[in-house]
Amino acid sequence: MIWSLLASLPKSVKPTETLEPLCSIILELRDNAQNMTPVGLAFLPFKQEGNRKMQFYGMCLLYVLNAEGVFDQALRLIHWLDKNKVGQTLSFEDDDIQGA
Repeated sequence: MIWSLLASLPKSVKPTETLEPLCSIILELRDNAQNMTPVGLAFLPFKQEGNRKMQFYGMCLLYVLNAEGVFDQALRLIHWLDKNKVGQTLSFEDDDIQGA
């Protein structure tokens, strides 16, 4: 989806101006997603013990990491790409993107 949005950007948008912020945001998404594995591994013994309460806490923590660290950032990226697609220029610091 990201690559099709990039391909459909208006000709007035220079690829380097678009790709530079996108690369940094995609790398941040990757790093945030990698944070989930250690958390899942830390709660794995509780699954093996059958401790459902601690499994629940682990899932809650993973949900927060996913919702705040990955999903939220991915939505901002897609919104930014969509705005650029229709010719509106935004930066990642704009209130519209930051959710302020």
